Amino acid sequence: MAITVNNNLSSLGAQYNLNNSSQMLNQSLQRLSSGLRINSAKDDAAGMAISQTLGSAIRGNNQAMRNANDGVSVGQTAEGSLGQIANNLQRIREIAVQASNGGINDNNRSQLQREVDQLTQEISRTIQTSEFNGTKLLSGGANLLFQVGSKGAADNQINIQTVDMTQSVDDPKSTAAQTDWDDIKTKYLAVDKAQKDLANAVPADKATKQADLDKANADLTTAYKAVTDKGASDNHLSAVKTALGQLVAAGTDADKVDAATAALTKAQKGVPALFAYSTDLNAKKTIDVTTQSGASSVLASLDADIAKISDVRSTFGSVMNRFDAVVSNLSNYTQNLTAANSRIMDVDFASETANLTKNQILQQAGGSILKQANSLPQAALTLLQ
Repeated sequence: MAITVNNNLSSLGAQYNLNNSSQMLNQSLQRLSSGLRINSAKDDAAGMAISQTLGSAIRGNNQAMRNANDGVSVGQTAEGSLGQIANNLQRIREIAVQASNGGINDNNRSQLQREVDQLTQEISRTIQTSEFNGTKLLSGGANLLFQVGSKGAADNQINIQTVDMTQSVDDPKSTAAQTDWDDIKTKYLAVDKAQKDLANAVPADKATKQADLDKANADLTTAYKAVTDKGASDNHLSAVKTALGQLVAAGTDADKVDAATAALTKAQKGVPALFAYSTDLNAKKTIDVTTQSGASSVLASLDADIAKISDVRSTFGSVMNRFDAVVSNLSNYTQNLTAANSRIMDVDFASETANLTKNQILQQAGGSILKQANSLPQAALTLLQ
């Protein structure tokens, strides 16, 4: 090998190796101090791109879990209000059964009516004021869209419809006109009159009055059939019958007649969302138990209300269960994505500490060898002596 002074090839080779070991040592120190295998795109360009995609999905799904928990909160708020309404309805029904008993007089029923009025007013207030973060839950019929995934596609969203218990629900298949309902009212009142005439008839007129009652009942049955043939539901017809029963029971009491007429108008428009609800928070006799017959007739309406509340509560309960399932699924999904991202991004400390030790040794050895390589050209001086 030639002895040269101008170009020390051994020193250049030692410098090159020392520079490489220095870079590897710095990389090991950076990885161990950050805990990450990839600290910049140059460490692993493809791995960095995959990790960014996984990180976006992980953060999006974590937020989606919080969104789903908001859905659970909405369901709990609505279901809690409905639970109290159900308790109030059960108490009103209990009072109605008590008021239907012949062992108490109308004065006692007026006293019971005061509690009924307070409970119906509270039902109306609860329906009108139940909300979640400004969104009405029982009176607005709002459409709530929950983002339960990391993407904006429809399959990453859940649409929840709140209920509106302030309005009568349209009978979707009914084509019955107002004249059909007016005909039922006329014939229902005719039956009531025929019953009273028969009850007050002298023996000689009994047969004639019975025939009149039979004809009135037949006409009423025909009127019922006319609206059912036009698609009116059983619940719709039942609501109208209940309201007509209240109208008959009202007699000549102006307040009772007004309340019963309002209930009938509401029933004719569609299936009432709730008989015990009134837009007026101070309304009285929304449910009327001041007479024995009236108290008895409202039992069917209260049963319908209780069934309606139970149905809506089951809907919100199902919504809560669905959101719980969403949270559980997202939690499992995010856990797996995090594990995948960790395998790409996180450093293996056992392996990297071994690399650190190796690079430290190479760094020290490289420095020593470079010192010796730099002294090799001094051999040329011995030739000049």
